[in-house]
Amino acid sequence: MRKLVFLVSMLALLNGVFAEPWDLLKPGIDAAQSLRLPIGLLVLLISLVLFAVAVMAYRKNRTEKLKLVCLAFGLFSVKLLANVVDLVASPGYFMGPPVQNIFDLAILATLFVALFRRK
Repeated sequence: MRKLVFLVSMLALLNGVFAEPWDLLKPGIDAAQSLRLPIGLLVLLISLVLFAVAVMAYRKNRTEKLKLVCLAFGLFSVKLLANVVDLVASPGYFMGPPVQNIFDLAILATLFVALFRRK
């Protein structure tokens, strides 16, 4: 019995050594793929709430930094809205990685400028 357990353990270890490192991520990726729309809607809702909070903060204290933060959250909300529309209205090809990277670059640039702005 010990030899059988040892043999099975060694085979499992060898399979783990020779398997691709991302094979462990496949079940999580499959689960996330099946939940794309509900998670997208939840993140869109949260981003809209954050955008609304940023707009309320800007109305209370009108500074250029807060205006840029509002713009960044607005861009983030538009990106997520386009993602959700893409999932519902098309097969999910419009908002591919290149388009999302453009949105991400604009959001990061806006936050960068807001962070280092003097006033």
